[in-house]
Amino acid sequence: MSSRSSSSRQRTVQAMAAADKLNGAYWRKRAIELAEKQKREDDDLCLRFHREYERILHELDKEISIFYARYAANESVSMADARKLLRDAELEDFRMSLDEFRDKALAGGFDKELEEVYLRSRISRLQALQTQVELRMMELFGSQRDVLRDHLQERYTDTYYRTVYAVSQQADVASTFARIDPQTVEKILATPWVGSEFSSRIWADKDKLTRELMQTLSHGFVRGDSLDRMTKEFTQRMGVSESRAATLIHTESAHMAAEAAEQGYRETGVQSYRFEAALDLKTCAVCGALDQREFPLAERETGINYPPLHPRCRCTTVPVTEFRIGSKRAARNPATGKTEYVEKKLTYEEWWKKYVDGDVKTSEPVAEPTKSAIIKPKIAENGDAAVQNEQPIYRTLGKLKTEYLEKRFGKLQTDELIIMDERLEHIRERHPEDVELFEKYGAAAALEPDTVLVDGKHDGTVFMVKGLPDTNLNVVVRLALDTDDTGRKNSIMTFYRIREKNLKKLINKSEVLYSKE
Repeated sequence: MSSRSSSSRQRTVQAMAAADKLNGAYWRKRAIELAEKQKREDDDLCLRFHREYERILHELDKEISIFYARYAANESVSMADARKLLRDAELEDFRMSLDEFRDKALAGGFDKELEEVYLRSRISRLQALQTQVELRMMELFGSQRDVLRDHLQERYTDTYYRTVYAVSQQADVASTFARIDPQTVEKILATPWVGSEFSSRIWADKDKLTRELMQTLSHGFVRGDSLDRMTKEFTQRMGVSESRAATLIHTESAHMAAEAAEQGYRETGVQSYRFEAALDLKTCAVCGALDQREFPLAERETGINYPPLHPRCRCTTVPVTEFRIGSKRAARNPATGKTEYVEKKLTYEEWWKKYVDGDVKTSEPVAEPTKSAIIKPKIAENGDAAVQNEQPIYRTLGKLKTEYLEKRFGKLQTDELIIMDERLEHIRERHPEDVELFEKYGAAAALEPDTVLVDGKHDGTVFMVKGLPDTNLNVVVRLALDTDDTGRKNSIMTFYRIREKNLKKLINKSEVLYSKE
């Protein structure tokens, strides 16, 4: 072996080691930045909850103070007398206070409990105060449930897209990834992962705190506790519940972020991940022992080798990727027929606008396209059935009239009109009520349109409108321009009903290529 060859191999090894080091530094830096961002968001939500706890506590303190003042001071009665039945006038006042919260309580599913309260013809003074406590708990925890649900949905969505973005920027991953399905997020929210789902844990804490406050009232009146002692004990009980709520926020948020990251890994083809422990004095021994260890994504187990490992776990993961220069992983866009790559040096906002909220949105590629029962697979030129994600399955609907189209857009690659199986699946899942309409009139609208308009927002795209007995059907078609990649076909992207009034507005602001009249 020549010294020159040995030296070249050594430089290669050194370059690879340097690349790996840079790659590891990139992911660690990203993990820290994302963790800090998410912690700020969780802390903001905890502060919001804190203010709600303070407000509810203040209102409860006021209710207790009024109770003491009315029955111990103003009326000069003993606390034993305070447990006597309410007079009719007092009961009427109490009902008015119930009405204040009725709408909110009913929205939380507590109509049965409220009706039972209303059906009581006589109620004790102590019971009146306890019911006030119960209603305040309904209000507090009902709000917690709704706010936390929104927070977790946003955490999942944001983490997923940021994961896809980060991998795409580092590893040249193609842009064909699945968009977030709200139903998927709802399913994750409803799936128990530590014995119960988050909503059940909120209601369990509501029941626990309500029981504790009820006991505080009962025991306090029996003992003849002072107002100061009663309010102090309420404050302590509420403080413990607030701490549990903060733990729930941090833990559930970490869980949703971890689930979203895992989905992002799968969408971008990542096979393995590296465990990143939060290395500081608060790091537990279990998490610390897993730091920097790599695991196959297929073997991930939440709580074992995938975060969160415990309540308030601050650990995360990063994908195991190669630091590639000049070598790109290609993917075929099923709607365009083009091989696409994510552009480097895009900010997250720029990337989002282009690949999530921009032109690419019209194709909505899915992670796992499935065959439609009414679509026959298209046979590839080599005689093999089309391969998933490589040569997508589609149905030919007919031939477009290209004369007026080519006058505007230039030579088209073909006059063949197709619809992707993925597009039909989208219609079936999202617009089941329109499937029959499309099957009857979709092809006719594109092949024999009454009106053809230029889509001014998307290159090479036209609106093909067909008048129906009760409405109009607008079929959106992306044309196969001669300037596009070879092999593209004219593809139906989507369709929608359009009322006559809105159609007139669309015609007025669009370039008209064809009109039947």
